[in-house]
Amino acid sequence: MSKMFGTVRALLKVPEEMGLTDEQIQLLIETGAYADICEAAREGKLSHSARDQRRSFLGLPALNPPAVKTVCEFDVLATEEFDLYAFFISTDNPMVKFGWVDADLKRYFKTRLIPIEGLRRLVVSELIRDVIEKELLAVGQKTTWSDVKYLVEQQPNGEEGKLLVNGRANIFFIGDRRVYVYWYDDGWRVGVNPVREAGVWGGGSQLLSRN
Repeated sequence: MSKMFGTVRALLKVPEEMGLTDEQIQLLIETGAYADICEAAREGKLSHSARDQRRSFLGLPALNPPAVKTVCEFDVLATEEFDLYAFFISTDNPMVKFGWVDADLKRYFKTRLIPIEGLRRLVVSELIRDVIEKELLAVGQKTTWSDVKYLVEQQPNGEEGKLLVNGRANIFFIGDRRVYVYWYDDGWRVGVNPVREAGVWGGGSQLLSRN
């Protein structure tokens, strides 16, 4: 019996903690919302995993919103093999305007000849909140330098396109490294770092991944 009283006290405390008025509590009862929840509990229809779905139906924000949302998917054309260092490290590249390329690119990527790749499909995913890298790693398959090369070639001088050109990061996971590309006044900037599972990327950046 004491367990039941404890449960009742907990139920009565919820409206108080949420600051509901007497009128709002009355509405909860009169509209049948409280009865519906009780019936769902009796029938075993309630589950922790479905809470965000219920909140969405009620017009409430998700407690655990997804990390990303898909913006678009597109096919990337085949590319010829190329010299990674010659294309990215040279700031005098006549095809693409680079402002800065991380010197660690050579340190982390020892193989400079990137082989030809056939047709593949890329997914652009916008970060809709601050996201740790561990979450991003679970979103899509890793990409290659061929994908980065293809994309910057479509926007060589910071034109609008699939890559963001507003200073926010375009994130790629290549091998066991994280590559991020962003546009600045002096051209494309390319950073290369080890993956940090706890590293945080701000909302508004985007992830490029293989489908």
